[in-house]
Amino acid sequence: MTLTLDLTPQAEAKLSEEAARAGLSLDQYALRLLMEKIADSADWVQKLADEVAGPGYVADLSREAIYAD
Repeated sequence: MTLTLDLTPQAEAKLSEEAARAGLSLDQYALRLLMEKIADSADWVQKLADEVAGPGYVADLSREAIYAD
């Protein structure tokens, strides 16, 4: 999948600087940030499920479980 982002020059410069510091291309760094955010979101959902349904509950985050197409 291709994702196109319209970044301000300042945002692009900041991301490029952070990517260089991490030794990654801008594309690789942006993907890493996105994947970390997704993982953080999944962790949050699991913590919420533990509180609501009890420890050990495994939340089904599959597309099929979330959307009724």
